[in-house]
Amino acid sequence: MPQEEDVSLKKWLDNQDVCDVLGISKRTLQTYREKGLLPFSRIRHKIFYKPEDVGKLLQSSHYPNTAAL
Repeated sequence: MPQEEDVSLKKWLDNQDVCDVLGISKRTLQTYREKGLLPFSRIRHKIFYKPEDVGKLLQSSHYPNTAAL
């Protein structure tokens, strides 16, 4: 079981990872945290995000193209 926990811990994303995935600035990411749009964990001065939470944010912001081809 401890090995599974080690693997899951490696999947957490830091600020730069999330900025790269979402294509946003660090300031915009800070705004998302302040507004409660993206859950996070802080260990000392480092902030981490679950990939699942980043995915949920992407899904909630997705607007399908409804224009006729």
